Order: sequence, then C-alpha cells, then structure tokens
Amino acid sequence: MKAFIRDNLMIVVSVALPLLVVVVFALATLVPRWLVEPPQYDFLMTAEWPGSRGALPVRIDMSVTNGKLRVRAIKLENGERAYAPRLFEFVAATQSVREIMLDWPDDLTDLPDGTVIGVPEFDSRRIDPSQRAPDGYAFERLDDRGGGIFTELFGAGRRNYAARLRKDGAVVRVRVPVDVPSYYYGLAFLGWVVE
Repeated sequence: MKAFIRDNLMIVVSVALPLLVVVVFALATLVPRWLVEPPQYDFLMTAEWPGSRGALPVRIDMSVTNGKLRVRAIKLENGERAYAPRLFEFVAATQSVREIMLDWPDDLTDLPDGTVIGVPEFDSRRIDPSQRAPDGYAFERLDDRGGGIFTELFGAGRRNYAARLRKDGAVVRVRVPVDVPSYYYGLAFLGWVVE
C-alpha cells in the first residue's frame, strides 16, 4: 500500500483533497446544529402575492404595535389594487410553518379608513417585533435570483424569496407551505411570539 501511494502520489492527493474538503464543509454545517440549542420561540410572518384569493377592496396592513398583532384595513386610492395577505406562524416545537386563516368582514368596503380587524388567536399573545428572539435566533429573509453568475450577467432566472433562522453558525430553514412557488411572493417578518 505504501509503495502504491508513493508511486501514485498525485492521483491519491487529487482524489483525497476534494473528499477532505467535502468532509470539512459537511462538518462546518452540521456541528453548529449539534452544539446550538434549537429555536424556542414561534414567530409570525406575512406573505402577499396576487394569488387565487383575488383582489380586495382595501389594502390590509399587518404590523405589531405595543406587543399586539394589528391588522388594519386602509382605503385604496383610485385605480389601486390590493391582494389578500397571508399570515403564517413558525412553530418552534416542530420547526414547521402553518398558515393562519384570516376571516375578512363582509363589509370591507364600508369600513372606515384604518379600522382594526381582530385576529382572535393572537388577542392574548404578546408579539415582540425585534429581529432577534430572546433565545438569540435572528430572522433572515433571503433574496436569491438563483442560477448563479450567468443569470446575474444575462438576466433570466427567477427570484426566490426564502427565510431562515440563524444563531452562532446554526441555520434553520423556514419552509412556507403555499400553493404557489416561493418566487411569487415576498415574506415579511412581523415578530416573535413571547407568551
């Protein structure tokens, strides 16, 4: 074996070096996950896209004010169109995302400008809009065109809006369960659910 390695050193190195690099990168990706505690806090995010739910007669604004989820109906200017936003909750215990179905009032067009629409599920829950959770995880939205340098130089490709949580090198991907590909919508972070 030593004679084979000595006689074919370049072949051995050219095979072993790429394998070593793959192992190092795999360990650099996996070790932080093993050493860092998983996320402990749920969070809310919204996505808006012109999907199958159709246009609304008002624009829906979702935000966090004084620790509460606030959903407001805002009158549209002439010619404006608005689409129904979708609300999602990342559940830390299962590291999955669930959609929270919102019931819009039938009289949306008659509501005064700025009317607050209730989301009963979150009336008693406190939301922290900070970018970093109390457990140290930070929400990151990724804006990736995909396709590498070729699409950057010559166009084409598509936008892929994705999200992840990051802490001390550990990364948790956030997969949004929607019925259209992710490049059709943009994700917006609302806040961490801190009970």
